[in-house]
Amino acid sequence: MSSAAPVPPTLHFDCPACGVTLAVPAAAAGLQGPCPRCWQEIISPDPAQGIPARLPAPPGPPVPVPLAEAPAPVEPPPPVAPEPPPSLAPEPPAPQPQPEPAAVAAPGTAPASSRGWWALTWIVTAVAFGGAGYYLRMLQSDEVAPVISKEASPEPPSSNSRPAPMPPQPEPVKRPETTPPSEPPPAPPVKLDSDHTLRAFLEAPDWKARMQYVVIPEQVGELMEKRAAESGDGPIAYTGISLATIKDGTHLYIVRTTDIPDGVVVGVVPTEEGPKVDWEAFIGFYQDDFRKFYDGPAGQKGIFMLHVKPSAPPEGEAESHFLRFRLAPPMPNRDQLAWIRKDSPALPKFRAVTEGGAGLNKNEVAAALAGDGVPMVIALEKKANGVGQTFLEITDFIKVGWGPAAK
Repeated sequence: MSSAAPVPPTLHFDCPACGVTLAVPAAAAGLQGPCPRCWQEIISPDPAQGIPARLPAPPGPPVPVPLAEAPAPVEPPPPVAPEPPPSLAPEPPAPQPQPEPAAVAAPGTAPASSRGWWALTWIVTAVAFGGAGYYLRMLQSDEVAPVISKEASPEPPSSNSRPAPMPPQPEPVKRPETTPPSEPPPAPPVKLDSDHTLRAFLEAPDWKARMQYVVIPEQVGELMEKRAAESGDGPIAYTGISLATIKDGTHLYIVRTTDIPDGVVVGVVPTEEGPKVDWEAFIGFYQDDFRKFYDGPAGQKGIFMLHVKPSAPPEGEAESHFLRFRLAPPMPNRDQLAWIRKDSPALPKFRAVTEGGAGLNKNEVAAALAGDGVPMVIALEKKANGVGQTFLEITDFIKVGWGPAAK
């Protein structure tokens, strides 16, 4: 009985929606998630079960829900004509001689004399209401106009008389001071996932807007402003994004551009505020700093994130006071040789790394040296020898790894 084919540590497959080639860890076999290019939900292949990558099954048709019958409309009740107000008209006038009856009008129409009588009645009623209202207001008034008699007129006040004292004015009532309502606290920012954080970082309109998506913005803000002034500001153009691997919660992406079609590595680090981009590592790779350095003139110095491993000298080469190293960024066709003096105080730092010092696993270091090299941050200087030949000299091994510096 044949055993199942071994599952490779990394699964490579084409997106069944857009066709882009994707790579996920073997632990993600058979899991569903969005394609980082077209955002279509897909299911990764499961080699152990012999199942290829596929799209999830579409949901079934919705079940129609019967609508409730609408109630029959109810006719509103007929309007009720308002009753006329009671008349306060004066006494009826003396009876007048009745004129001869006029001809009877056609059914459904009111005679002209009747219409005139109703108009007169409404006018008289209005006048009566106005007079009654004025009379009532006079009765309710507290002040009465003085009556001056012709027989006894009041004497004018003497010059010695004093005016009556003014009554005390009431003190104004103090109203309690009211404090304006305080504004509600701002809502906490929405945490994005790693993929959306990286896209928001790249598509930010300027470096200030990009700061909210980077690790330790208070430390790199000044460097971001300087880079923007030197190289230009604005959104970062890219042609594609793919997830390379996930290690210790850090998502490593490959961002492809027109100038670097093979792509550059971008790390998205988990933090308490959500995933953040390691700007220092990204900008050095994105702007190809190492290549510009070794193509430039002698006398320059710089700090770079590179793969580092010793390089044996060719056979027959004379004994030298230097040791050779091969340096390479995580980008193709950029390997360079560098030298370090055998008596350099920085050399013991590298030997401690190869022996598993600084809390490193010796087997992992050996595996890295067998591959591209140990990822390290190193200091370099470009020099020229006596005959004018230029070379790179390692002046310090600053740290192991490319993660952001601690606060």
